[in-house]
Amino acid sequence: MEGVDAVLSDTETIMMTQHSTHHFYLDIPVIIDLDLTSTKTYLTNFPIDPQSGYEMIPVTAEFHTDFLGGGSGRVKLYETAGGNKYSTLKVQKEFDVKVGRAYGTTKFGRSETGVWISYDIKRLQVTIDGKSGFVEQKDYQVIGLSAFG
Repeated sequence: MEGVDAVLSDTETIMMTQHSTHHFYLDIPVIIDLDLTSTKTYLTNFPIDPQSGYEMIPVTAEFHTDFLGGGSGRVKLYETAGGNKYSTLKVQKEFDVKVGRAYGTTKFGRSETGVWISYDIKRLQVTIDGKSGFVEQKDYQVIGLSAFG
């Protein structure tokens, strides 16, 4: 999933919540180094997952289990944020689903009007009915994170 660019002023440190297209929000704190000689003027302080190398981005989610087609579905629940090993899990409407963090990358750049931020989320950390793992975008709707529109 790729994010939409957002323009920020380059004169302050700002906390930004970037909206995604699947009923969850990424909390992206932007740290701006006002030293113009710095090679990394814009950065975040996200921890890096040592296994996958992805940034671990805080998430706020809104679940809408009424979006589940027949009341149940199946997801690939990956063991790690970057690995290929997974199990198939049946998800039902009444299951408790919790979101941990998003695992992916954020990028910053400079334009004529300010700074742009983009992100690419690879996997979302979840706990479904007590089972923890990671899901990809194709399974968001199954757990109640339906796309807008």
